[in-house]
Amino acid sequence: MPEPTVAVAVPVAVAGGSNLVLTAVFVLVVTAAGFLLGRLLGNDKRLLDSVVAGRSAVTDEMRKQAKQVIADLAEGGTSEVLFKLIRQIGSTEAVEALFAGAPLDTLLGLVPELAKAPKEKRDHGDQLLRLLSRIAVHADDHTRMRILGAMLKVTARYRHAVPFMIEICKRVPDAWNDLQPSVEEAASHDPAIARYLRDNANPKEPFVRKATEAYMTSMVRFRRLSEERAQGHAAAVDAELKSIIDREFRFLKMVGAVSRRFVWLPAQAHRFHPLVTEDHFDLLLREAPGGPTEVHALLAQLSCAWAREGQHPHRIRRALSSLEEAAKTLPSAGDALLDVFLGLKKEDANDIRAEQEDVRRRAYFALLEASNHSFEVIKLLGAHGIPRDLYQGSADLI
Repeated sequence: MPEPTVAVAVPVAVAGGSNLVLTAVFVLVVTAAGFLLGRLLGNDKRLLDSVVAGRSAVTDEMRKQAKQVIADLAEGGTSEVLFKLIRQIGSTEAVEALFAGAPLDTLLGLVPELAKAPKEKRDHGDQLLRLLSRIAVHADDHTRMRILGAMLKVTARYRHAVPFMIEICKRVPDAWNDLQPSVEEAASHDPAIARYLRDNANPKEPFVRKATEAYMTSMVRFRRLSEERAQGHAAAVDAELKSIIDREFRFLKMVGAVSRRFVWLPAQAHRFHPLVTEDHFDLLLREAPGGPTEVHALLAQLSCAWAREGQHPHRIRRALSSLEEAAKTLPSAGDALLDVFLGLKKEDANDIRAEQEDVRRRAYFALLEASNHSFEVIKLLGAHGIPRDLYQGSADLI
């Protein structure tokens, strides 16, 4: 009985060896083909690199399509090639090549007109915002700010911009940290926007969770940098700290609103105030008459910090004057003046320096003047038991 067993085993062994040879030959052929194809494509490193580069390359056809789309939208119509173009925009390089400079300026210049457009022009507005959203997703931070600013400024009169901003945030979650305060402010005045946010931008949404995680991580970093600066390590942290601060002021300047991160600035102003430039300060004064709350709070905290250090008396006078005017209509400016008045108070009156007392007196008379125009400021004085004759006879000293 052993013979049949041997007779069967030999063919199996031969077949197994044949399969191994075929497999090896197949691998060699595929490898050689991949190498040759890579050489033909001008890349002798990785075939995948060629594929990725091909997707991000800007062709003459794409340039032609971009010009056609911009021309169609500029005329107030829609474009048949828009969606084909959008599918091909996949990198920052493509955005720069197709839209940098005048093309983007043209597109952004069309956004304010959306609020005035009749309903039959809705498709035009949707195409414009869809293209800008795609550009924003792949653009650098500066360009994305410009696009978000244009959309935010029209939101109060054109709520249809909100879904496109949310689409940007889904692809770039940190953009939600820029948009959230302004979009939620718009929602407080528009039930339709409020409903949309509840359904599409609630805390359970993945992009909202990612944005919050990024916010918390960045907040801890900013606080640590500010603390290290206060401990005498300015040389080691100032570059990064200044970059963060500059970015928030740049957003304020370009968008006319504050990001979610701006609230960090008043909280740490006593530590980083030497990094506030004249341009920063002028921007705060420009924005103070219309808010937002965080701008008023930062002006107050900077005034206190400078008063304690005996620095920038001219800036302080301008800040308090601006807050006084704003407090006539905006309660948050009155709160800021109160923060200066109470923030410079000392338990021992003899312990306060003349410069601080001068600033405190200025804040007090600014509150009194604002109270002549605002019932909110009157209530503020009453709630804190601040008499109207605290510095009786010394108003002429300011």
